[in-house]
Amino acid sequence: MQALEATQGDPALESQLGRLTQVLAKAQGLLFQATKEPPDSFECGGILKGAMEHLAQALQIFQDVQGGGAATQVAASAVAKCLAMLYPIVQDAKKRFQEEKQRVSQLPAEQRASLANATPGAFAGTHVPARTINWNVLQQLTLDSETQFYCGFTQNLDEGGLFVATFDVKPIGAKVLFTFELPGGRQITAKGRVSWVRDYDPKTPDITPGMGLKFINLRDDDRRAIETFLKRRVPMFFEQ
Repeated sequence: MQALEATQGDPALESQLGRLTQVLAKAQGLLFQATKEPPDSFECGGILKGAMEHLAQALQIFQDVQGGGAATQVAASAVAKCLAMLYPIVQDAKKRFQEEKQRVSQLPAEQRASLANATPGAFAGTHVPARTINWNVLQQLTLDSETQFYCGFTQNLDEGGLFVATFDVKPIGAKVLFTFELPGGRQITAKGRVSWVRDYDPKTPDITPGMGLKFINLRDDDRRAIETFLKRRVPMFFEQ
């Protein structure tokens, strides 16, 4: 509610107001829905995970706004605090879900069959999927955005990839189809593999959580466009 009210008071958000209102309203609706579920249930955890995805989108919009004033800072702070509160709850639900899946997998076949539909699938996406995840969040890169390219010792893009600042991290090894936009408006859709993740740590709230996506079969023209951008912004270093 605090973020929704603050968005109405900053002219810098005018162009994004419709999108922000929609995303924040969806998050608010899911948070309300979660209150109707048992707090330790997988259903509740799955609903909160969905709310976090919408909040993460809103936070990215706030961070990308140029020239935002005090209202933008208030709204972004409110969303960030909400994400920080939800994150450990969702992580705990994910852990319990994995433990339940493991327990069921060790049961006799006839018991597993009877429980096939009993284990909620709220966190089914936490397992490394056989297919590629179509991750439809558009990341907009700027000269100072949290999302940025990374590389290793050789400074070779083939040995690096894109660090995506997000609370909605995917499992290591998952293949992801994602889209990002370079300054100037060029959009690139690429396939990658999650090679590392940086979880949220409440002890270091200033360090942005996210994941490193290693490019797979990047097109030559897209590579050239990225290399041109990197002449203006040096990539972050990450050695696995």
